[in-house]
Amino acid sequence: MIRYRYIIGVNTMGLFSKTPEEKKLKELTGGFLLNDDFIEKLERNGIEHKFGYNIQSTLKDEIKKGRLSVDEIEPRLNFLIKQLSSIESEENHEDKVKITSPKQRTLKFLINQKHNLKTCPYCKRKILKTDSYCYKCGFSFTSNEDISQDESKSSNREIEDLEKSFDLRNSKEMDNRFKFAYVLYLDYLNKYNSIIPQKHISEFNVNLTDLENRAIADGYINNSFDLDNLTVKDLKSILKSNNLKVSGRKNELIERINDNIDLSSYRSGTISFEARRFINKNRHVFFYFNHSELKSLITVDKFDSLFSDVVKPTNKIASDKMIKYLTQEEYMAQSRWQIDQYKNILFVLSSFYEKANDLFHTTEIYIRLLLLDLNSFSQSLKKSEPQYATLNPVLIEKLKNILDMYSFDSTTLKAVFETSYMAIESLKPAISQEDSWIYILKLLNGEDISKVTNLIHRTYSNYY
Repeated sequence: MIRYRYIIGVNTMGLFSKTPEEKKLKELTGGFLLNDDFIEKLERNGIEHKFGYNIQSTLKDEIKKGRLSVDEIEPRLNFLIKQLSSIESEENHEDKVKITSPKQRTLKFLINQKHNLKTCPYCKRKILKTDSYCYKCGFSFTSNEDISQDESKSSNREIEDLEKSFDLRNSKEMDNRFKFAYVLYLDYLNKYNSIIPQKHISEFNVNLTDLENRAIADGYINNSFDLDNLTVKDLKSILKSNNLKVSGRKNELIERINDNIDLSSYRSGTISFEARRFINKNRHVFFYFNHSELKSLITVDKFDSLFSDVVKPTNKIASDKMIKYLTQEEYMAQSRWQIDQYKNILFVLSSFYEKANDLFHTTEIYIRLLLLDLNSFSQSLKKSEPQYATLNPVLIEKLKNILDMYSFDSTTLKAVFETSYMAIESLKPAISQEDSWIYILKLLNGEDISKVTNLIHRTYSNYY
């Protein structure tokens, strides 16, 4: 029992500890109840109290995504208040709202949200129509809005400074996306003697020409492709890949290539020593690139920052870093009732633990995922609804396989189960620990999934 109390203590710290940014926001606006100073500021600007929670929520979201430092929170808060105070609520919400200048960029969607959003064509994230770039993937937009020079100049110094701050932050993220694409570009060039296909790096929104120019400027590659240094076999390979005749002497092959093929996509496979050192210093890029499941859970900017103190990143180091980071994110997702995000994080964590041969944590997470399915937690209602439970047969099969592979005894399995149940207790599961254990044993012993599901539905059909 002492061991489990300790575990609960750790979970509680993860769930409720606040960052300096969150503390600053609470100091300025209050918590569940807005503080008097914030309410007075809203009233002075003619803003209804209910919109104070919208402003608070917007700032919380930006803090969570790492867009605001402690010093940026107060000017950002004042900026949002100014935007909202300058907006007149419209009676007819069926008409689309015309946004006239960057000065109106932030909170108009609070009044008529769906009309003021656009979708990023790359990552599909919803952003404001006045945004010039997507904060998630960095895709740049060419504004279709009619913004006059006078309106742009009319922005006060505070707004201009704030815009510069956000642009600077986005510029940093763009630099990281470029770096990730640059590492992949150089590595592909070294391995395959040709330029990496654009589709391989499309997620980073980087131009191949820019990568090439950077590599030439850095002295990492030669900007010419010398056919004379290639073997006849290499020359024929180039001709064959372009559906051209491959017979003839070497000088004929070279002439045929020069006459028919654009050699801009070919480069010497030899890159400089400095280029190889650059690749080795940034090997965590390959980890991110090869684990597509991470891309919805962590930004390039945040991922790269985890390795700022690592001289030679390896897969083992990258895996350990991600386990630590995702464990923190898991607690946050659970505390905010972001059930779908919570499940996604757990699935990714389980794969990392399994590859690390950490049997205890792998099993614990699989059981936790099964408990989430049994209780059917509603993200919107923030409660357990087992009468709608749907069990994942793939998850159950994975759990069976890992238990069979490592021959768990019943005592060890029960201890793992208890740890798993404690990890979700803050969500207030409707199914008790004892009943959950019975259902899981039924499933592990091969009882038909549909029978167990129907039993849960019948048992809890009149739960509320």
